[in-house]
Amino acid sequence: MLSPRAPVATNQLQAGDLLFYAGTDGAGAIGHVAMYIGDGRMIEAFDAATPVRITAARLDGGYRGAVRYLPV
Repeated sequence: MLSPRAPVATNQLQAGDLLFYAGTDGAGAIGHVAMYIGDGRMIEAFDAATPVRITAARLDGGYRGAVRYLPV
């Protein structure tokens, strides 16, 4: 079971970490979540019109941070 979460520094990302995004300026509420899959890439469902895709992890602009869920 996973529950507690810990913030993750950008240079410490591991596969399975969740990446959170707000508006392009990084302000406002979180509106998008992706999963880091390693090697500078993430998997995301960008919007309802775009199939799930693997892209380069965007770690600027609207990026707000990452968390890692830990086993309990």
